[in-house]
Amino acid sequence: MNVKDQLIEIREKIGRDENLTPKEHELLSYYNRYQKIQTYSNFANEMFAELDWQWFQYKLTEIMDEFLETDNARLVVTAPPRHGKTLLCALGMLIYVFGRYPELPIIYVTCNEDKATEVCKQVLELLAKDKYKNLFPEARVKSTVDGEIDKISKKTRSETRLKLDNVNSGRGGIKFASITAGIPGTPGAIILVDDPYTSRQQVSSQKERDMAWSGLYSNILSRSEGAKIIVMSTHWHPDDIIGRLRHTTSQRLKYNIRP
Repeated sequence: MNVKDQLIEIREKIGRDENLTPKEHELLSYYNRYQKIQTYSNFANEMFAELDWQWFQYKLTEIMDEFLETDNARLVVTAPPRHGKTLLCALGMLIYVFGRYPELPIIYVTCNEDKATEVCKQVLELLAKDKYKNLFPEARVKSTVDGEIDKISKKTRSETRLKLDNVNSGRGGIKFASITAGIPGTPGAIILVDDPYTSRQQVSSQKERDMAWSGLYSNILSRSEGAKIIVMSTHWHPDDIIGRLRHTTSQRLKYNIRP
């Protein structure tokens, strides 16, 4: 009997209020868990069930599903602050890919080393949650969460590159870096660029806009052949990163801008 037929039989037994065998309980548990992680949308709804979900958050998870299913995806997500970009497009995506696709190397890039470190800590905290462990019981970093957080807290400001190795893969894991830092080693299969500017005031400076663009282009866009890339930011200025990507004439830098 194939799995589909077994599940139909299990449902019929439940409907008749009959006891399930241990193997049937195991199969049903596996199937229910798989349904919750089959797509990113399902995972995010389960992992962040306490979020006050609005139409925009649902739309973000649908966009992330499209992104994962598209080869060489190039995506810009632009929205005002406090709309869930970092939670759903960065934190959620990082831990989902870490558990679902452990062989994929991921790079998270943001405005500076302080935020990169903070997001790294948040990722570790999410990986340690019982809810996440129930969804991805085999997913974990190669050293203890407490050890990683302690190690990160001792970093100096000049150490802008952090990495969480995936215990289930020699290649997979997550790197965290500031936008102006070089990213040596294994190229990312998925690159998330989140909030490349610290504030609206920073974007008002031509020098700061040029520095952010130079870092993004030199360290990421020009060295990411074959990678899926998301750039997430509020569109503060016509000449910021979103504006430059929107108006570029280079086919190599053509991005799908959502929503």
